[in-house]
Parts: sequence; C-alpha cells; structure tokens
Amino acid sequence: MEKQDHINEIFECTKGMQKAEPSPFLFEQITARISKGEKESVEVNPFVKWGFATLVVTILLLNVFSIVKTNTNVSEENSMSYFNNIKTYNY
Repeated sequence: MEKQDHINEIFECTKGMQKAEPSPFLFEQITARISKGEKESVEVNPFVKWGFATLVVTILLLNVFSIVKTNTNVSEENSMSYFNNIKTYNY
C-alpha cells in the first residue's frame, strides 16, 4: 500500500507541468545557418597551439632518440660479440 501511495504522490507532483516549448523561430534559425553553410569556429589561444606543437615535437624527438640509442646499443653488442668470437693464434 505504501508503494502505491508513493506512486500516487509522484503523479500528483507532475500535475500542472507543461511540455517544454522552443522559441517559435528556432527552427528557422537552424535551417538558415545550415543553408548558409556557416561553421562556428572556436578560437584557441596561440600559446595553447604552440604549447601543443612543442609537446608533440618533444615526444617525437624522444621516440627517435630512444630508437637510435637502442639500435646503437644492439650494434655495439653485435660488434663486441664479433670480436669476442675471433680466434687469435699466437705463435
């Protein structure tokens, strides 16, 4: 019985509420913008643009340096193993 009372109380609260209505010219404004082909652009602070560009370049350079360093380490290891495998004959 309490559930039904609670449900009825909720329904009573919604009485008198109206459906939301947009302004009468909203649809016309939207269709006018679409037909004009206007694109709204967001202006970004130039410092943000340059900061982001700097961040991307830094990440790319770190990746390149890490790849170069790992390749030189591998080549050094390979060259050292080459010299370790050479047999020398002392007469």
